[in-house]
Amino acid sequence: DVRDTQVVFSGSDYAYDESVKLYANTSVIRNEDAVEITWENPSAGLFDMIAIYTPPSRDIEDYLDYRYVSDTKGWQKNHGVFHEVLFNMRADYELRYLSIDSHKKATVKASFKISVPDNEPMHGHIAVTGKPGEMRVMWGSAKSDKPRVKFSQSPDLKNAVTVVATTTTYTADDLCGPRANVTDPLMFQDPGFFHTALLKDLKPGVRYYYTYGTDKATSKTASFLGAPYPDTKVAVTKFIGYGDMGVYYPPYYPDSMGAAGVTRGLETEATKGLDFILHFGDISYARGRGYIWDQFMTQMTTVAEQVPYMVGTSGIALDGAAYQPYPWSKYQNFKNFGFQRVTANSTHLLMEFVTAPGGEVLDDITIPTWDETATDHVFKRRY
Repeated sequence: DVRDTQVVFSGSDYAYDESVKLYANTSVIRNEDAVEITWENPSAGLFDMIAIYTPPSRDIEDYLDYRYVSDTKGWQKNHGVFHEVLFNMRADYELRYLSIDSHKKATVKASFKISVPDNEPMHGHIAVTGKPGEMRVMWGSAKSDKPRVKFSQSPDLKNAVTVVATTTTYTADDLCGPRANVTDPLMFQDPGFFHTALLKDLKPGVRYYYTYGTDKATSKTASFLGAPYPDTKVAVTKFIGYGDMGVYYPPYYPDSMGAAGVTRGLETEATKGLDFILHFGDISYARGRGYIWDQFMTQMTTVAEQVPYMVGTSGIALDGAAYQPYPWSKYQNFKNFGFQRVTANSTHLLMEFVTAPGGEVLDDITIPTWDETATDHVFKRRY
């Protein structure tokens, strides 16, 4: 059931009531803005709800999220205030006050619309490639209007070089199955457009400043250090590698409250200097829920704009793949429970699945260059 966390109504209708008020402290937001929502109703019911919709054309049953008015302080006095963090999901929002009767029929008594900019550049992140002196800058937006990156060695972007970005997207039909390809506010959401600009001729250890977007809407200035060349002797290569992390934004999907601590830790370490971050699998725990990806990429932007954020495929993600007859997650259900071990040098990355505590290598994979993924290779059975 794709709506297994939702309240199911027996019916629904519109009957606006002037005595019921619903409004927010703003009618326009940008990505990750906090919004204060206020409701008033002289006959508020225990199970009345404030439901959130995007886009506003959604049917009453097709809300993204909700709060019971009885969860807000002072609701017995027929009014209340609560706060939400809203994300630019490339469509405007509508808040609706739903009066729920004893038969679970939902009636819209009041509504309030919140708009989002259609050209806001979001979810910026960078990644090294297999070639020295290169860096990919990637981001998303609702429109594809001459996307570009400007970069310079100067914080004020003096004498900046402009790199034109390429653009792609996908539709629900491009996805392999439910939940991901189900058109529903909790599942597939129009992702907008994804832009990639390839920066070249970068010098190792030199700090570069850049913005991404269009001439009409651009990001704040971010910066990164040019990656060391493979044949360059460096005293220390510093990176953080980890697997499994969800999002920490309540109330949508508090799947991993530990993600808040990890993200803050990554941000702290990034300010001290990191060559790259390796996230090898189980990214966001979206499980087909499109809006979780918007949350996760927003969550990672501060780090991923300044440190190459390299991702890999997890054992769970490989379970259904035809080329992987012995999925890693299978071992976790038996006595050979183990862990992933990652080693790397300037030419390749080695990932191994190792038993604990014996240390027997069950499977391994060698990724020759950083821009390849695990799907290019075949795992080997070791016993």
